[in-house]
Amino acid sequence: MIQIAATLFVLTRFFHIEPGIPLWQMFLILSLFALVAVSLSQVIVAFSDSTMMANGIQTMVIMPTSLLAGCVFPLSVMPEAIQRIADFLPQYWLLDTFGKLQQGSGLSDIMLNVAILLAFALALSLVATYKFARNRDTQSYS
Repeated sequence: MIQIAATLFVLTRFFHIEPGIPLWQMFLILSLFALVAVSLSQVIVAFSDSTMMANGIQTMVIMPTSLLAGCVFPLSVMPEAIQRIADFLPQYWLLDTFGKLQQGSGLSDIMLNVAILLAFALALSLVATYKFARNRDTQSYS
């Protein structure tokens, strides 16, 4: 959360970029997405045997899903099938939330997006918790 606050501070004070929404809303939404990211990392660690394996899996998961969700280029230039895949990615819901807020939607209009991001965080945390609880292997993780 400190990193999010510092980034928003630098974004607005040094680069003079106005995000189009109040900073407190942006901070809360990014904090929610941070929960999703941490939960995803927990799942990756739960299914990895080493740090190197976890790093490789993170790269193989995060980069393609970010591309498919519209983080690099707009979804409108992608085929319809790819656009439907984006609906199942948390990055899409983060970007959609920011887009709605920048277009003037109220907090009540983004509650579905917030609920979906919370569901991602909860589901991924539960998967990681289940896997850690079932892991009987006591070997060193390095």
